[in-house]
Amino acid sequence: MSKLLEDKSILITGSGRGIGKALALGLADHGASIILTSRTQQEIDETKKLIEEKGQNAIAITSDVAKYEQIKDVISKGIQEYGQIDVLINNAGFSKIKPIHRLRVKEFQDMINTNITGVYNGTHAVISHMKERKKGCILNTGSMAVDMALAGWSVYAMTKGALIPFTNCLAEELKREKIRVNTIMPNMVHTPMLHAGRTQEQIEALNAIQPEALVPYYAFLASDKAKRITGQNINVDAMERVLKFREQLPEDKQKDASWSDIDDIVKENMKYEHYKVARKCKKLIRYLLAK
Repeated sequence: MSKLLEDKSILITGSGRGIGKALALGLADHGASIILTSRTQQEIDETKKLIEEKGQNAIAITSDVAKYEQIKDVISKGIQEYGQIDVLINNAGFSKIKPIHRLRVKEFQDMINTNITGVYNGTHAVISHMKERKKGCILNTGSMAVDMALAGWSVYAMTKGALIPFTNCLAEELKREKIRVNTIMPNMVHTPMLHAGRTQEQIEALNAIQPEALVPYYAFLASDKAKRITGQNINVDAMERVLKFREQLPEDKQKDASWSDIDDIVKENMKYEHYKVARKCKKLIRYLLAK
């Protein structure tokens, strides 16, 4: 039986730790060949070794996504190794969570450089290749910080908020070339970046999820099963609430629940904008329900 991402080559920025590392390992399990990149060679080498121990292919190339020529070089080497890049995951991120009057200009610029310029650089550098092939997939790692009023998060939320119109407009721009663009927006995720400067008690109070919980979202959206899903900014918390609605079904129907079983329940219990996204992503919901 073929795997979901068999014959796909996937470039993941920021793949030496946190969400990026979890995605690299998880998508390799689905059959993908992985192009790892981050600023720290040791971290991506360790991830590469773990992927190869699974019997999957990976290459590891250092780069700073804020530097265009470096990410362009990663893409060239990825194409040389695998023949094509099917999926770009703009995952590299940087944050400094502090009141704005204490945020240094360099820290502000570092967030802009990684979270906005880095997304532009990776996308711009790969898009000609995808347009030539008349297919491709771009996935961005967003954040639900854009929809929450959290003290100290103002600049980080601003940089992640930029991904929403970027996704909407780029998806429209590229739809005729059959290049899909979506953003996945988790809430708090256990990563070194989230843990930095926090006590264990503070970390536990965040009620964060493990990065591995995001793998099914990226795996499905990177696959050909999601070929009609584009221009979506997917609220992971909202999707998880949708999945929980199956608990309102009779017990004998919960295990094999489908979208049609929960459609009316979702419509009655969710904000309409979240329901609309869920309906557009019905195939994703079906996939998640079956996990």
